[in-house]
Amino acid sequence: MQWRIERHARLSVHGLSRQRFAILIGAMVTSLFGCVHDAGAQPGGSRTPLSGNHPAEAASLGSHAPADQVLSIDIAFAPGNRAELRRLLSELQDPASPRYHRWLTRAQFESRFGRTGAEIEAIRAWLMSNGFRVVQTSAREIRSTATVAQAETAFGTTIAASSDGSVFGNVSDPRIPAQFAGVIGAIRGLDNLLRSTPLGIRPVFERSPPQAAVNPAMKSIEGYTGGQRSPRLGAVVSIPQYKGARGLGFGPSDLWSFYDETPLRMAGINGKGGDCVALVETSDYPDSSVRLFNSNFALPAASIARFYPDGSSPGINSAELEALLDIEWAHAVAPGAAMRVYMSLDLAEAIRQAIEDNACGAISAIT
Repeated sequence: MQWRIERHARLSVHGLSRQRFAILIGAMVTSLFGCVHDAGAQPGGSRTPLSGNHPAEAASLGSHAPADQVLSIDIAFAPGNRAELRRLLSELQDPASPRYHRWLTRAQFESRFGRTGAEIEAIRAWLMSNGFRVVQTSAREIRSTATVAQAETAFGTTIAASSDGSVFGNVSDPRIPAQFAGVIGAIRGLDNLLRSTPLGIRPVFERSPPQAAVNPAMKSIEGYTGGQRSPRLGAVVSIPQYKGARGLGFGPSDLWSFYDETPLRMAGINGKGGDCVALVETSDYPDSSVRLFNSNFALPAASIARFYPDGSSPGINSAELEALLDIEWAHAVAPGAAMRVYMSLDLAEAIRQAIEDNACGAISAIT
């Protein structure tokens, strides 16, 4: 599965380049709503912009977000000791290094690369002095809430919105106290323009493949043979497992052959033993679809637990097929392992919750 992260703009641009249009509208928005706020409490007195922390599309929004609108704002810290972190990341992937694949626990990582207590407390105090309500503090981030007016004052920016208020975003990079430069890595929550779009769903191939590629022993969807290895080259040859009304397709036994998993399965190694797989999704899904997949391919029932970081289901939306793809094929790879599915329209929030829970040995979140 792959995802494309993109910003959605609400305004169609005709006759001007995107960049020049953004500059023009940005100037109009600033003129309309007044000069950028710069009255927030400032340790040390000077500010510095947090580069790359505003969506260009916000310049095309022609209204102003309501001053009393409440935002959920996360202050993510930049890792400390970056030179050592770069060395560690290289050594973790170097087979010649004694650190090869010696992964750190979350506590070990925070101890070596997290921010100091004094740094975290200084940022926390600054936020609270600007009226923010701090919800949670950790070595990686501060989670808080604030109104649009409070956020504009604290970060020296203006938050524009669409005419109906459903889309909003800061029109310039937030400005933070200079003493926090290099400590604050990113600020999330000043806009809602970030969207994730699944790329894994492709049009169904309607035509039958050449006759030579068809397995003569192929049965219906209930009976299948799977891939085989070429006796001449030793490579895996695709002999599609699935046959249905829309043609032939890849099935679980093809995957087991391609990735040489059949010997593991024959040895009884199927993911069972207490560990689990965490999956990050932006759509909910129907249980009946998973049951049908398992029935069609003679897989055992899946053990799945749903988790909603936002407190409620994102509903079944256009990313449903991606969710089913991930769940069904994770189960095909490790049918004995339980799954924890984290679902939120905010992909980053779902990833964060899966990491925070730290319940599973594997997290599937390809972005």
